Amino acid sequence: MRVKDRRRQLLKSLSKAWVVQRLKRIDLSAVPWWLGPRVSTASRYQHALGVGRLSLLVPGGTEHDQLLLTAAAVLHDAGNGPFPHISDQLMEEMLGFRHEGAVRFAFENSPLQDSSVLEEYGLSLEEVASVIKGGHRLSPLMNGQPDLDNTDNIHRFITTLPGRPLGEPSYQPEEIAASMSLDTARVGLCEDLRGRWRKDWKKAYCYVWEDRLNMICWTMLGRALRLMREELTPRFFLMTNREAFQLIRLKLPRLASGLRNKEFHIVLDRSY
Repeated sequence: MRVKDRRRQLLKSLSKAWVVQRLKRIDLSAVPWWLGPRVSTASRYQHALGVGRLSLLVPGGTEHDQLLLTAAAVLHDAGNGPFPHISDQLMEEMLGFRHEGAVRFAFENSPLQDSSVLEEYGLSLEEVASVIKGGHRLSPLMNGQPDLDNTDNIHRFITTLPGRPLGEPSYQPEEIAASMSLDTARVGLCEDLRGRWRKDWKKAYCYVWEDRLNMICWTMLGRALRLMREELTPRFFLMTNREAFQLIRLKLPRLASGLRNKEFHIVLDRSY
């Protein structure tokens, strides 16, 4: 079997693993679309497969390097807890790492033998995790500015916003992936392409931080996790968004109701 075919097969096999299937119920945006309707409607699962497909376009390297990059690309978000980024600080306090370092945690707590998929292709969970976390020669392709992750992330966010308020992206993810190299583990972008990506990155994050409803939900979800801190166990970080919100409804019904009914308001604007 050709290397590219093996990489495609690896992507397909990993897409069926529990650690990746779980991401179908975790939104791309930190605040899920059913709480903040002006955010992306995409899931982390769609994003994970998108990054995996981009990895197939990166040339060079050995067969092992190519398979390793594809595995890291598909699994880079496998360690996300519910409400990604919002739960990261609590994860670090309770478990000692953020989602980038939680891939092993997700695999070790999977009800299935997900690591057998990696072993079938001669890959170790340890090495895949090191690429994602940032301690491997290939890590710049997953932890750069830009990298495979945020190349898909920004494009997918802009194109899945209801009503397309940010218009169309000014770059295509495939352009950036094709400019990478497994031989050098570098992104060789021309200034024009880098500038277009940076423009869209800034546009997306300005939209996120300046949207009041998004920031209200972000703040109150973070507050809910703080209030429940002493009752939470490590299993919390394996929950999906709706499972975690159901727990908030049980423990903090007034806060959950206020979020659902959009009763909270910003009373002191940050510009003040």
